[in-house]
Amino acid sequence: MSYDPNDLFGGSIPLNEDPNSTVNTFSLGEKELNILIAQGNKGDKSAAFKLYQFYEFSEYDRGKADHWLLTAANLDHIKAQYNLSVGFFQDGKYAEALYWCKKAIENGHIKAKELLEDIEGER
Repeated sequence: MSYDPNDLFGGSIPLNEDPNSTVNTFSLGEKELNILIAQGNKGDKSAAFKLYQFYEFSEYDRGKADHWLLTAANLDHIKAQYNLSVGFFQDGKYAEALYWCKKAIENGHIKAKELLEDIEGER
């Protein structure tokens, strides 16, 4: 199964444009970044997911991206849960993939049901 980037990243990647455009798409100014960090640290799942996108696609900082993705997922952000599941599945970490996939399904992510079939097929 292939995974559509728009499913993984919130539907905001213009697929027909120059790949470098993701840097601009997810770019944040210093003031906005500081506000989002404060909000994410206070439990705002949307802010945490936006920080994941910023560090993943604009700053290319894997450690910070992973931190904010996990934070958003733990705050019940369904796209973050789905993204974690896909990442774990692709890394062969099927137990972790299954856990996050089930969380995404519980929270209403429709495509996670397809992913669940793939994960269960590998276990």
